[in-house]
Amino acid sequence: MVRVFITQVCIPSNKGDQAIFQSEISLLKRIFPRIEISASTLWSEKLFTYIEPDVHFCRPLVDLKIKGKDCPTILCPLLLVIQVLLSAMSIIFLKIHLKAPYRADTLNQFLYADLIISSGHEPFMDGSFRQNKYPIYSRTANLFVLFWGVCDVFVAKKVFRKPFITFPQSVGPFRTFFGRQLASFIFRNLDAILLRENFSEFIKNIETKTPIYLTSDMAFLFEGCSKCNYKLDRPSVGVSPCLPHELSGVRVQTYVSAIAKVLDYLLTKHGISVVFLPSQSERAKAATKEKVPDDLELCLMILQKMIHKDKAEIFKVQTAREFECLVRQLDLLITTRMHPSILASINCVPFVSMVYEHKQKGLLEQLGLENNSVNIDEVSYDVLKSVVDYSWNNRGIIKKQLSLTIPELQKQIRDTLNEVLSKLITIKQ
Repeated sequence: MVRVFITQVCIPSNKGDQAIFQSEISLLKRIFPRIEISASTLWSEKLFTYIEPDVHFCRPLVDLKIKGKDCPTILCPLLLVIQVLLSAMSIIFLKIHLKAPYRADTLNQFLYADLIISSGHEPFMDGSFRQNKYPIYSRTANLFVLFWGVCDVFVAKKVFRKPFITFPQSVGPFRTFFGRQLASFIFRNLDAILLRENFSEFIKNIETKTPIYLTSDMAFLFEGCSKCNYKLDRPSVGVSPCLPHELSGVRVQTYVSAIAKVLDYLLTKHGISVVFLPSQSERAKAATKEKVPDDLELCLMILQKMIHKDKAEIFKVQTAREFECLVRQLDLLITTRMHPSILASINCVPFVSMVYEHKQKGLLEQLGLENNSVNIDEVSYDVLKSVVDYSWNNRGIIKKQLSLTIPELQKQIRDTLNEVLSKLITIKQ
């Protein structure tokens, strides 16, 4: 029996994070026929029952919640210090064979694991690759993810001497000295670093002997449902929008209006039906102080701007498998989030990407679809219409290209993970 402990696991309401996590679990089960998987997450384990019910979930050693409620921002540093001290005390108790008084379940997962893996759903970063302006609440959240990673790596490597790797993820950029130091500690102490694209430049500046592997996003291995409960009219164009934190109010309105006008244009010229697919909704705004609408709210904003509202429909689904089921029926997907475009590509569905992070640039390069994108800062009706026209008119070529590229990427991911894991752990039958 192989015991694997996965840290920093996904946001359940995000379909892309679900796809990553389910792909990770599926691959681990194929590599290790007899396996026991546990995972640490900030989110209630009840939210994961419809994703992976056979995985044991526990709280991380550090989090930003008190009795299930989000900690006020001003108290966050104090809370983290207290949690670190409590974790240290519990480790001492374990070392002298006494029951740990704090997060005993979590520490036992570290203690008994044969392998520990950082899930890779949240890029290690503390700023945007687009510009230096980055909201303080977003930067703080990213720094917390880094601090969480430091705590996990320290306990795994320095205390329990366990092998620790990352699943494929993005790295950087880093705008603060503190962020760079946290990231350096993490990457210097891992047994292997897996990157999902080659735009993660920061990793090349770290003096580390840790092996670095370049592969692709785990969601490329996502397995959807064979039976779909939804039937879309054809031809259909899907829209999966989101907004980055840095976009100004004027740019938000330009973004919304441009998408609405392009959809009306497609409806008039090609007689399509429009399918809105919010990839993430129900964000904890009170905790993050988000000032941008979530995906569902954004879909409603775009719909209200459309002239032909009667030919558009919003599908709000709970699982990544339901989401993928809808995506696979599309003739074209217009998206800002990265993982809807991955779910489209594994089904050979052409897509247009509005790029705001380097992870998207890396994905487009891997797929050879750079012409199917527009920088989110340059989105306007004319620019977006031009890219959409190109993608629509070249649907057949894009489908063929994806049908050749995707199997190669999937094989590379499997081969890379097999290679890395075979060097770190002996399969126990």
